[in-house]
Amino acid sequence: MKKLFFFLISWLFICLAFVPLDTSDKKNIIADIEKYYIMPVFKDYNVELMKKGFHEDFFFASVKDDKINKVTLSEFMERISKRAENPPKEKWTHKIQVLDITQNASTAKIMLYRDEKHIFTDYLTLLKVNTQWKIIGKVFYRHNL
Repeated sequence: MKKLFFFLISWLFICLAFVPLDTSDKKNIIADIEKYYIMPVFKDYNVELMKKGFHEDFFFASVKDDKINKVTLSEFMERISKRAENPPKEKWTHKIQVLDITQNASTAKIMLYRDEKHIFTDYLTLLKVNTQWKIIGKVFYRHNL
């Protein structure tokens, strides 16, 4: 009887290990990152589209000369608007290397390539607000060229 019990418990754990997880949030986050971050920031420079995917309290931070540089959403959108005036000809590609989700919080590690050279590693933080994922923060590393 004990052998049967342990067999059934073991079988249950093995079966549960292969049950697919709910991937709707993962698909939505990836789609939102591509639609509201990758496209408007690196390809078509559309700040109106950015507004839909970024939370109003968004900021990004980077380190320059051992000091933290913080940029607000409005400052970031201003930079993107300036790019739109004279769009660069470079080709950007990306790879979402890591996506971690816990309930309504998520982080994404994104590798960004310009003309096939690894330029940035971005870390985005997202929160689910009223059923929509919003980008609330970004830190990044600029690789040596």
